[in-house]
This record gives sequence, C-alpha cells and structure tokens, in this order.
Amino acid sequence: MNALEAIHPLDPIIVVLNRPQEVVNIGAVVRAMKNMGISHLRLVRPEPFTGDEILRVAHRCDDIIDRMTIHDQLDDALADTNYVIGTAAIAHHKRPQTNDIRGLAQDIHRRAHHYHPYRVALLFGQEDDGLDNHALDRCHLVAMLPSNPAYPALNLAQS
Repeated sequence: MNALEAIHPLDPIIVVLNRPQEVVNIGAVVRAMKNMGISHLRLVRPEPFTGDEILRVAHRCDDIIDRMTIHDQLDDALADTNYVIGTAAIAHHKRPQTNDIRGLAQDIHRRAHHYHPYRVALLFGQEDDGLDNHALDRCHLVAMLPSNPAYPALNLAQS
C-alpha cells in the first residue's frame, strides 16, 4: 500500500463554520462529523464557548475538539485548501452550483486521490444569515441540498 492509498477517504475534507452563533450547533456539527468520519474542523469568529459545552452535545468527540482550530479571518481558515464548497439554501446565480450531492461526493473523492495533497473545505455560514457575499466569493462551487422549496433552510448540523 502506498502513502496515497493509506489516506482515509474523508481526511482531505475540512469543515469550516463561518461565524457560528450557537455552541449547541457547533456541538451538533462535531457529532455529525464524528458519525461521518470527518475529523478536521475550523471555526471562524465563533461566539465564545468552552469545549465542555460542545461535549454536552458531542459525546466522545474529544479528538475532533482537540484538533479544532479557531481563526479570526475566513481567508486564514481557507488558506491551505485547494477547493471550497459553500452551502446555501437559495440559488446564487453568479456562482457555479450543484444539487447533485452524490456526484459532488464522488468528485471530491476523485480530486483528493488525483491531486496530492488536496484539501477540500466545506463552508457553512451563520445560522441566521448563511454565507455572506465575502464568503461566497471564496467558493469554487455552491452546494444546495435538495429540500422542501417552501422551507429550504436547514439547521447548521443538518446540512
């Protein structure tokens, strides 16, 4: 087995939460990451919190919390990434977008094994406003999860 084959399939993925407001949502994201096997989390200007507050929601996720980094600027959190995928509930016509989540997952996997090292950021916005234009400008692609058109906004951890 060569070094590339030894890479965990989800290791190139970094979850970036831009200005998260609620510690319970950070905890829910950490728990979802643990469930899915994603281990890299970066927070940009979160509201104040403690690791213990996150652990109330994200039981046995100390490894992700210990590895988590906090950044003052979004650009710093994305500095070492090659590809940024933003998430949105509504279409942003000036940006490439997809709602083919399965195809997107295959594309990420292909890129991660073709270009090494390769880091993909999954960028999530604030709970009440989503990604602002500054954040969207950093995205190579915007992913829209299929949902009820009458109520498309998902909770941070659900997306």
